[in-house]
Amino acid sequence: MRSGQPLTGSNSNRCKEDERLVNSILIQGRRGYIVDTRAQSVAKMAQAKGGGYEPEANYSRWRRIHQPIERHQAFHDSLIKMIEACSDSNSSMDKWLSKLESSNWMTHVKDILTCACVVAQCIDKDGASVLVHGGEGTDTTIQVTSLAQLILDHDCRTVTGFEALIEREWIRGGHPFRLRCSKSAYAVTKQRKESPVFLLFIDAVRQILQQFPCSFEFNEYFLIDLIQHVYSSQYGTFLCNNEKERSVNKVTTTTVSLWSYINRPQVLNQYLNPLYQPNQVVLWPSVAPQSLELWNELYLRSQADPVPMEDKWREIVKIAEYDKELKAKAIRLRRQLAALEKEAISKGVIKLEGDTGDKTVTSTEGAAGGKAEGASVDKPVKQVEAASVNKTLGSKNVKDVDGVAIDKLENPTSDKTVEQLEGAVDGLSIMSTVK
Repeated sequence: MRSGQPLTGSNSNRCKEDERLVNSILIQGRRGYIVDTRAQSVAKMAQAKGGGYEPEANYSRWRRIHQPIERHQAFHDSLIKMIEACSDSNSSMDKWLSKLESSNWMTHVKDILTCACVVAQCIDKDGASVLVHGGEGTDTTIQVTSLAQLILDHDCRTVTGFEALIEREWIRGGHPFRLRCSKSAYAVTKQRKESPVFLLFIDAVRQILQQFPCSFEFNEYFLIDLIQHVYSSQYGTFLCNNEKERSVNKVTTTTVSLWSYINRPQVLNQYLNPLYQPNQVVLWPSVAPQSLELWNELYLRSQADPVPMEDKWREIVKIAEYDKELKAKAIRLRRQLAALEKEAISKGVIKLEGDTGDKTVTSTEGAAGGKAEGASVDKPVKQVEAASVNKTLGSKNVKDVDGVAIDKLENPTSDKTVEQLEGAVDGLSIMSTVK
């Protein structure tokens, strides 16, 4: 849950309606957390101007936590300094790193990630209700609630889920895109309310994507293009400051949505992550300095050659496709192996002895009454390399062989695994044919 600051003021005004509303989301028997994105000193200063924070006496079932994040004005100053550093190709290494550090851009990324992790931990580990607010509730508040949802909810890591997150939290949540994104860091004049709040959020998303590359359906090109469209306004999605302005200007009827363009199959394909493996686990990103990195593909793209990056993604796609082919082949072979083993058991080629589950090859007579070539009497099958069913399937029983079982192999899509499966299939095929 998110909101703006309570207007308690210097007189400690009280709003019982607010208190009832906030208390209504509490889980019975548990306390909730109020995460304030301002430092305690800043919150007290705001109280003198009519704002403030929740008095403990009126919110006894809530615990207030301060996780300080700079105001939006500081973000813009940091962006300008960071872009200046990225554009400087003549400085020495020490001077360049010093300029980058003094911009404090990566510190802002760390701060909002840390705050989002605190919110996610309160929800996931403690099972508590959480209220997040800063000042107006349209900048740092939205950054934190959006990242917390991304950490907790696997659906927000899909393309459509992430689009819905932006639509819900940022666009309908009242983030003033027109004021915050009217210019860029390259503008000659600095607007008072200009601030890269959304850019900072996307940068934080990219940090999580880098740490968990298989947990996101989209790639970083998707994030880069989102930033471009926020500033270029080619589509109507990020126009105006709030829903009222969009309604007055008839944005929905006179412009095209960015999502309708991105979700076209021929366009969407370039934004899909070939490494994506859906999972419902909670992601806990590291905020250690060595875990965070400058987004070279965005901030240094005018300095760096994009070809190596494109080549890397093409190679990743090729590897992912080959892995998919191997996995499908292994699944098919396992099913074929299970069917052949069942047939071999029914024909008496394989029988189960005692409680050990050892599979043995019985005596097999050919058409002339002799022994079948390649078959030995009462020789355990697991010692026959070509038909080593247990060796290939591990500890799994035949009845468990299906499309899911392939995931339980140590390396289910390796060439060696496929070769083992092919050998087992060939061995059982020969024995079944001889029988």
